Amino acid sequence: MASTKSWKKLVAYYKQHAPDSLSKVNTFNTDTSFSQFQIHPIQLPTLTVPTTTLTHIDTATGHLWLGDALGGLYEINHQQDIVDSVKLDSPPADLHLYSDGSYQVLTMGIMNPADQAKGKLWHSGVQDSLVSLIPADLRRPVHFTSTTFGGKEVSGWLIAEFGNYLGQLTYYESSPKKIAQKQVLIDSPGARRIEVADINQDGFLDVTVLVAQGDERIITWYNQGDGHYRPSTILRFPPVHGSSYFELADFNDDNLLDILYTNGDNADYSPVLKPYHGIRIFLQSTEGIFQESYFQAMPGASKAMARDFDQDGDLDIAAISFFPDFEDTPERGFLYLENQSSGNTADFLVKTFPEAANGHWLTMDAGDTDQDGDLDIILGSFALPPSRVPDKLSDFWTREGPNYMILENTTSSLPHQSF
Repeated sequence: MASTKSWKKLVAYYKQHAPDSLSKVNTFNTDTSFSQFQIHPIQLPTLTVPTTTLTHIDTATGHLWLGDALGGLYEINHQQDIVDSVKLDSPPADLHLYSDGSYQVLTMGIMNPADQAKGKLWHSGVQDSLVSLIPADLRRPVHFTSTTFGGKEVSGWLIAEFGNYLGQLTYYESSPKKIAQKQVLIDSPGARRIEVADINQDGFLDVTVLVAQGDERIITWYNQGDGHYRPSTILRFPPVHGSSYFELADFNDDNLLDILYTNGDNADYSPVLKPYHGIRIFLQSTEGIFQESYFQAMPGASKAMARDFDQDGDLDIAAISFFPDFEDTPERGFLYLENQSSGNTADFLVKTFPEAANGHWLTMDAGDTDQDGDLDIILGSFALPPSRVPDKLSDFWTREGPNYMILENTTSSLPHQSF
């Protein structure tokens, strides 16, 4: 696709400017006094090798929903017993629960990088039978949200079809005839996560999307209030960044939504520790400009969630890595950042715990699992490659490691369910 002349220019540029080696990953201290949380590793007898692809906490009941690479979807109660299960066509990636007891679940089709359209969006019908919501199969979808878009009165679904070389961000409008009308917002791979929120505080819900896979960026479709949206790339990252997750949250109490972002996808061509992998906060100005205000190095960072875990009025961060330094600091597959900030100056006390090395954390969710008024954390383990892991650690995950781990928050004094 490029001429020989253009290609030679690219090669010359890299030869001239690329460093001989990466700088070392920033060293940092971690506090292992993790007294705020009690650790509960859970091994489910019906599941052998941990291959967790989905962890989702039901905020109404505190029940955990867990999905695995074999297509299993399980509902688990407070005693860690499986109370319901369903066999899906492929690994589940995302789940939405509804007050009437129904749910919608997104299956990937093929979990590994792939372009085949085999993913589906399912709805649980009568007696838990599953019905496909849209006629088209999806290219390795990883996230979805139910919303209206484009001035439509009927709710539809925005779906991030990550794919591999092919992919897209699509909106499927639900019609009275149950036939979803498709609209393509991005016709390229890498759509990773979708947030629907009023990012500029003008009274209209906007759509913000993280795109990875080479052309890495965060795009917001600003709602103009008349059925039209104005797309704008609000952040762009180098193609080697390995963008993995983002959330919108107000970190400095100025009533403007900021961006919590992680980058650390290390499954492709250069699986080495990278000093630019980690957790970042981008603060939004009154002009709608996002500026990086905080960076915490975390090799392989794959997800970070901003919540007030210690109930002191500010946002803490729970983060996982699928590609930490397994040789020297495998426990840093999980980090807890306790907020110590003041105004626009971000500062966090970084914590972890030794047992964090006992799982290969691919998924994470936060919610009140024991119904005592504070937020607990669920970590889901995926014990298989692609990570380069010492045999001793990999063997432990496979044979003795938990399917998931509950980090029980002890901040609240309210009575709670015992695990």
